[in-house]
Amino acid sequence: MQSRRGFLVTGGTLSTVAVAGCSGILGGDDDGGSDGVSAGGRYTDLVAETDERPVRVNLQRINELAANENFAGVGQDQSFLGLDPSEAEYAVNVTEGTAGLQANIYSIVFGPFVFEDVRSELEAQVGELSEGEETNGFRTLEGESGSQAIYYGVGDEAFVFGTDQTLFETGTRLVAGDESTLFDSNEDMGTLAGIIGDPTLGQVQLEPEQLQTDPTGNAVAGAAGIELGDEESDYTSGVTYETEAEATENESGVGDAVVETESAIDSVETAVDGRTVIVTATATTSEL
Repeated sequence: MQSRRGFLVTGGTLSTVAVAGCSGILGGDDDGGSDGVSAGGRYTDLVAETDERPVRVNLQRINELAANENFAGVGQDQSFLGLDPSEAEYAVNVTEGTAGLQANIYSIVFGPFVFEDVRSELEAQVGELSEGEETNGFRTLEGESGSQAIYYGVGDEAFVFGTDQTLFETGTRLVAGDESTLFDSNEDMGTLAGIIGDPTLGQVQLEPEQLQTDPTGNAVAGAAGIELGDEESDYTSGVTYETEAEATENESGVGDAVVETESAIDSVETAVDGRTVIVTATATTSEL
């Protein structure tokens, strides 16, 4: 039977923040906040302003996911570039434009990474890497994926990955707080961040090519988040349309789509706030 894990699935398991050359080793937190973070959570400061569309943001708190015995997506014995899951903190993965083999991606994972350990783990997976010039305080490794140059960096508090040099440098500037963010400049992204808050696991999409919780295919943005609990977890999502009338018309359809695509959810509550349909539910943690 086809998986019903709908909106939060990004092409791998529900829990994986995958990057080219790092599939399956990166995931997502600390306490979920830092000075100056907006109402949505830490991720809102880690997505650069861009004209590219669509934009997809995946986020997770690795240490909380790994500590939950009923959540199978991240194991307590899984290594994260030399770190135990309890040491790996907040992770954000951003895809700009159409996803695919040559997708434009940058990822940021917070934790006390050690350069030599990161290099050893990466080279065991992707082959030999060369050390480049330091970038914004990050020791940099360069490699190739097919014909594409890829970049990895280790700083004092984070690991950064980019599928090209520009995206990699963007990630390093975001860590330093030196980049304008999409959640500040785009009203729909800011609204959705306020709806899902700072979840343990989540995704936000702007101008998505396909949103499984949107039965019309006309949504301009969408987001979903899971606040992980021991037995049950809180699910919240939002689907934003061009007009309030569209949101009202599609309220029941969006709710039905969540039940159809999320296997851990059997029933939902829906509401309309302006142009956005909001769905809340309780999910069975072991089925996520």
